[in-house]
Order: sequence, then C-alpha cells, then structure tokens
Amino acid sequence: MAIYVNYDGIPGEATQQDHTKWIDVLSLSWGVGRGIATVSGSTNNREASEPSVSEVSIVKM
Repeated sequence: MAIYVNYDGIPGEATQQDHTKWIDVLSLSWGVGRGIATVSGSTNNREASEPSVSEVSIVKM
C-alpha cells in the first residue's frame, strides 16, 4: 500500500494518478499511549487518562 504526503510548495516525485508530484513515503510511524490506574488488588473502578500521541516520523524515498 502506497503512502503519499502533500505539502504546499514542496513538490514530490510521485507519478501515481491523483497524487502526481506528491511525496512518496517509505516509512511512517507514531506512538500512542494511555495511562490506566487502579487500586492495588482490584480490577474495578479503573481510571484512565487522556490518550497522548507522540511525534509522527516520516521517511521519504
């Protein structure tokens, strides 16, 4: 599956129809986490924090 990125003013090398001159992406990664707290010895009444998203890393061809 191909991934393309389009930034205004930065031409890419893609030739795929509908994505001409977009940037071909070789690799894409990101991280997501969500903390969950619970009282020791119990599986009830868990409290979850808001999800946090870390940086997005893109490697172009």
